Amino acid sequence: MFSRMQERATISEINSIQETNIVNENVLEDNEPTIYGAPTISADVDLVPVISDVSDNNYMLQYIENNYENKQLNRQFLFANYPYQYDPEFWYNFLQNNISLTTDYRYIELSIIRRVIEINHNPMDKWFGITNTRLQNIFNIEKDFVVQYYALGIIGIILVFAPYFIIIGVFAYDTIKKKFKNLTVQNLLAGITIVFLFGISYMSGNLLNSLSFTIYFALPFVILQKR
Repeated sequence: MFSRMQERATISEINSIQETNIVNENVLEDNEPTIYGAPTISADVDLVPVISDVSDNNYMLQYIENNYENKQLNRQFLFANYPYQYDPEFWYNFLQNNISLTTDYRYIELSIIRRVIEINHNPMDKWFGITNTRLQNIFNIEKDFVVQYYALGIIGIILVFAPYFIIIGVFAYDTIKKKFKNLTVQNLLAGITIVFLFGISYMSGNLLNSLSFTIYFALPFVILQKR
């Protein structure tokens, strides 16, 4: 009789342990930590695969080919000026921009030139430029002062434009010093012409590199020098 009582007590202890484990499992499930900000995905939503490795050249090339027309990007930039096969990472990142930027030719030109300088890894490009020949082989940036900066560098742009600004500065200083006594109509028109020509060059581009324009541009400075 004693052994039967012992057997019943053992069975009762086993059942109690099993019930305790079930209760603990339910408590753990109910007390799972909540991750705030985690996205809630509905079963009715079609999931789009996300490619996290943007360094995959095949994926980037395929993305460029499928999306450049949707972004209204001129194919000349993509296939001729700076072929996307040589630098798919640049064009992949560029196509993430809005259409307002992918259709802005000047923005595209500057972006490509900056990329060329970036991957060139030559600190002297900042001071001496990448040369006008190399720049023109890509394309001609339609903005004076900017094209000279990238072609000739900081030192080159100072050597090219410093005389112009020195003459203007000397004339302005001399005019103030003489209390505007030397300010004639001819000098005034020459000064206004120079300012307008600088503005036109910056806005339209491709003027300061033109020999015929440079000759015409020098005439107002000759007038100021003979003040």
